[in-house]
Amino acid sequence: MQTVNATEAKNSLAQMLTKAQQEPICISQNGQAMAVIMSMDEYQSTQTLRQQILHQRLDKALAEAKAGRTHNGLDVHEEMKKKHLNPHFQNPNKGSQKASLTRGLPI
Repeated sequence: MQTVNATEAKNSLAQMLTKAQQEPICISQNGQAMAVIMSMDEYQSTQTLRQQILHQRLDKALAEAKAGRTHNGLDVHEEMKKKHLNPHFQNPNKGSQKASLTRGLPI
């Protein structure tokens, strides 16, 4: 995937749109990847795949629930906290050091 900085992308947007029909283009700002330009076909394919995965997960969860294989939400939450603690989180409401779930957990 080609990477271009934001200024270059801004100055040559029409060319970026043409190139994006062939492959996605990464847009960076201050050396950090910030966005991707891709063709509408590729975007729609990605969205369709995401929907299929979501529906498969939902179907599996519903089958588990129908089979009686369920879990108490509070118990699951506590177990997740134990496994994924971030000791550097400061709870603004409490004013003290509190642990929280890390971001980026898989869905």
